[in-house]
Amino acid sequence: MNELPHAQLLTHSLAPTPYTVVIDTREQLHYGFAEPLKCPRGHKLCVQTTRGTLPSGDYSLLGFESCVAVERKSLADLYGTLGQGRARFARELGRLASYAFSCVVVEAEFSAVLGSPPARSKLNPRSVIASILAWQQRYIRTHWLFVPGRECGEAVTIRVLDRWWRDWAATQK
Repeated sequence: MNELPHAQLLTHSLAPTPYTVVIDTREQLHYGFAEPLKCPRGHKLCVQTTRGTLPSGDYSLLGFESCVAVERKSLADLYGTLGQGRARFARELGRLASYAFSCVVVEAEFSAVLGSPPARSKLNPRSVIASILAWQQRYIRTHWLFVPGRECGEAVTIRVLDRWWRDWAATQK
């Protein structure tokens, strides 16, 4: 009999989320969602995940892949996207704008985008900020969330998806 590590044993004893998070197959450094999701009234849930190809974004909910999405960006990825991947990202923002809810979670605080650009980037941080501000105005249904690092990015991503699902589920009653 294979014994599970203590953390996995705890996760398996928890009830699963009533939804499944879809992680895009192209997302290379995806979140693991290993920490139980803390819910109202003190109970915790094990986040169910699956891999799949999403039309846009890096994370969504199974069955709602064209309704809700979260696009994850590290600071280096954000700068790279605004350099070589700019046209592709603008098209993605256009698709995300048609969703009921979408957001870009940047794993860096806004001040770091301006003050701590990646070492190899040749982009001017002020140009990056100007692009972000322009996209926020053009694609007003896609929210930008700047968080202090990857761990916080993962926590915010599951909270965004969980909140969206709860609101959707409330309309089904």
